Amino acid sequence: MVNPNRRKKTARFEEIAALAGVSVSTVDRVLNERDTASVKTREKVVQAARQLGVPRVLPETRHGLIHIDIVLPDSSTPFFQRLNLALQRGVAMLDKRLVVHRLWTPEQDEAALVRSIGPRRYRRQALIVAA
Repeated sequence: MVNPNRRKKTARFEEIAALAGVSVSTVDRVLNERDTASVKTREKVVQAARQLGVPRVLPETRHGLIHIDIVLPDSSTPFFQRLNLALQRGVAMLDKRLVVHRLWTPEQDEAALVRSIGPRRYRRQALIVAA
């Protein structure tokens, strides 16, 4: 039988919630990365958990979107047709925070290829090039 007076050695979600000024369910979602709480809320929860000495790996406070560019030649060959179809299917199964940009460049156009791998209006975390 569990002793009801025995206290856990680490902070409980209730204590983290009280210190952060949020609900217990918000603490659960933030620490278990189940929700897209605002950056400010995630920072408050993680800071409270650190302050209370929670002995676990705490999540990053800034998630944001992860942009991946895939540059492909605009080719009608069976290989690139199958590759495009596989990419469409694969992208549909990814986490919504992953944004995949497929960029098509005309075959044999090196200048277009260079432009496609150049700076973007978003911060790119990965670049895949098939040429």
